[in-house]
Amino acid sequence: MKAVTSILHKVTGSQSPIRWDEHDLTLIGSGSSGRVFLGKDQSRSPIAVKEAHIRELDEVKLLQKLSHKNIVKYLREETKEETSYILLEYVPGGSIILFQHI
Repeated sequence: MKAVTSILHKVTGSQSPIRWDEHDLTLIGSGSSGRVFLGKDQSRSPIAVKEAHIRELDEVKLLQKLSHKNIVKYLREETKEETSYILLEYVPGGSIILFQHI
């Protein structure tokens, strides 16, 4: 299995890249902008991997700037071939849609 190493190091404060295995992903959700998978980083800690076929630069730029206890933490973004991957903190408990009251 080939591991992917992110080349962006500026967001988390850590100078070491996040390594994750693109072949060891479990689908946990999907929507209009892409799919979200549960993955593991090099220390086997869970991370959310959002796959988007169109680069969502606006979302990435916004996530890079946000830092709040109620917002999922942005880790990295990388592109492989025509697919953009946004690596995020994994928060268990399902989709936020489950908690919406209409």
